This record gives sequence, structure tokens and C-alpha cells, in this order.
Amino acid sequence: MAGWTPRNAGAEIEQEPTPVQSCGADGDWYCARIARGEANFEAAGEEAQFELTAFADKKAAQDACQKEKSWSAKYTKAEVPPIPDVASNAYYRNGGGLDGLYLTMCLGTVVAEILLEGEGSSLDPATAHSLAQVFVPRIQKAAAAS
Repeated sequence: MAGWTPRNAGAEIEQEPTPVQSCGADGDWYCARIARGEANFEAAGEEAQFELTAFADKKAAQDACQKEKSWSAKYTKAEVPPIPDVASNAYYRNGGGLDGLYLTMCLGTVVAEILLEGEGSSLDPATAHSLAQVFVPRIQKAAAAS
């Protein structure tokens, strides 16, 4: 990404993914994931983390998105402009050593997240939106190739 310096990245494949039916209604939203990857960048003192969680099918991903949205309802909503053709949820989170703006997007069998680290509600939602506009087409291109 132009202007952003990569800091680190990683990926992992679940050797024995948990079946969706074993997750239960109150389970972690990522319970049935089959793979996860992340990349971290920095620019002008801001840090951004991109995370992808892949699921075996679209229904499992949609269920995960709904669980994540329900779970995050306890936090302050962030007004991030909508990303065309993508279901998304944005909120500010401050707790457990984490302070930042989270943007979660549901794209087919993938749940994608952007986390901007910083001083919580002082972060500009426009930054998350502009990063999402870079991230989403890359996810769609990768999904179309698989």
C-alpha cells in the first residue's frame, strides 16, 4: 500500500477445523474457521492491522459475521461510510489492552477486519473506509481465483 510500511504478517491453516455444529450459539464467532491471516502496516505514526478469517462455506461465514456483530454491540458504533456490496460493522473498542477502531466486513466465505490502533474514538473513520476500499478488491480477486 502506497505510503504504508509493512511491519509483519502471518497465516495459519486449521489442521482440524471445528465443525460449525459444534460451535453453538454462544461460541466465538471464529470457531469454525479453516484459515486465518494477518498483515500489519504503519504510516505517519498510525498502525493498521488487516486480518482475514476464511470459512468452509458462505453460511458459516455469515453466521460468524452475525455473531461478531452481536458481540460488538456493547461497544460504541463508529460511523464508517458503507463499502459498496459489502456487509460491514464498525465500532470503537477500548479494553483488554486494545484501543482502536474496528471495521469488520463480510465477503462470501471470508470475514475481513481492519483495526486502526490508537486513541479509540479520536481515530478518523475515513481512514478505515479508505483502507477498506484498497483491501476489499484484493479479497474479491483472491476469492475469484480460488
